[in-house]
Amino acid sequence: METAQINEDPNSLEAIRRETAENRKKTESELDEIRKEGAKRREEFEREMEKVERAMKIGNKELNRIIGKLGNRMGDWIVFSVKSNLDSNDIIEHLDRMEKVRAFADRHNDHRVYLGAVAGMVVKDEPKKFALKTGFYVIEPSGDTFSITAPEGEYSPREW
Repeated sequence: METAQINEDPNSLEAIRRETAENRKKTESELDEIRKEGAKRREEFEREMEKVERAMKIGNKELNRIIGKLGNRMGDWIVFSVKSNLDSNDIIEHLDRMEKVRAFADRHNDHRVYLGAVAGMVVKDEPKKFALKTGFYVIEPSGDTFSITAPEGEYSPREW
């Protein structure tokens, strides 16, 4: 009778082994589900990234076309800074770059007018306002194409 009680005791070695095996199977099953879900999400992410890459290629072609038109229309030299996500630091860096361009041109008796423009696939309101106040043109996505915003009023396009 005592032996039967030992086998039924939940603390017995055999009971612990069975419970451990059951828990291992359950954990492995849960891990398989997590792996499957992870693989599914990774595939979805990769498909989305392919779409973004295709859109970026189309966007870059369109941006280059617009930049060419802008430069040809104005007859001036335009120095661009193109970023994926435009922020204030990018604008400050481009402002410094424009000063260097002007200094280089002056040293070489280049009297052309240089204008500045910043472009981004993502352009938030604050950096856009800052760029316009600095005198830069702002180029940003607008639907399937890009829009160009010129500085206006007291913030007219700055010439270097």
